[in-house]
Amino acid sequence: MKTVHGRGSILWVWALLLLLLAVAVLAFTLARASYFQLNSGQTYYQVYAEFHDVGGLQAGARVSLSGVTVGKVTDVALDSGRYRATVTLEIARDIDHIAMDSMAIIRTAGLVGERYVDISPGGDPDSMAEGDYFYETQSALHLEQFIGRFVAGWR
Repeated sequence: MKTVHGRGSILWVWALLLLLLAVAVLAFTLARASYFQLNSGQTYYQVYAEFHDVGGLQAGARVSLSGVTVGKVTDVALDSGRYRATVTLEIARDIDHIAMDSMAIIRTAGLVGERYVDISPGGDPDSMAEGDYFYETQSALHLEQFIGRFVAGWR
């Protein structure tokens, strides 16, 4: 009996192509849903945060408060006079109770995922408004630096 290997290989190729197409459609759908969630007629106000190191944070990254997306990063620029990165954040206008002493932290989604800004709430009774700056910030943590410090501690 003779087996035809070509037919089985072609089926595997088609199955793989269909799987890749399904993953691409799912990724596109999730990206569009996220875009429309942030751009559904919502109005925003801009606030700023300065960091020593943004670690690859880019415009378009999400801004979260207590794990809920409340805005997005619209610009990351270098302040050449102070050698710090100034990050412009757009926060949904209905989130109008972010305390003045809140902290902006650059985090990573997963082990090597996307960078985003997380707001750690403060307790000040005064709230941030258009044009305000976060006084407290925490720069991005680099995995290489963390591992280097961990290894150096074992010596």
